Amino acid sequence: MSNLLIVIPMTLDEYLKNHDIDELAAKSGTSKWYLYQLRRHHRKPGLKLCERLEKATDGKVTIADLRPDWYGALQTMPIQASESP
Repeated sequence: MSNLLIVIPMTLDEYLKNHDIDELAAKSGTSKWYLYQLRRHHRKPGLKLCERLEKATDGKVTIADLRPDWYGALQTMPIQASESP
């Protein structure tokens, strides 16, 4: 029998209801103040911070959760075939 770990994505607000904001700030290399701003949607994290937050939360908060505007755009971007001479 294999051990299968299923991670259910959650918002940053949901994550912080059960986890310490100071610890997450330290793990992700940002400030508690900035996490409050992100939690309340007053700011949007850049790609590097999204990656660090996803790693710091063990994948519970994903880049798609943090920046659905990017995720949707990336999912629907058409792939252009290269032109042949």
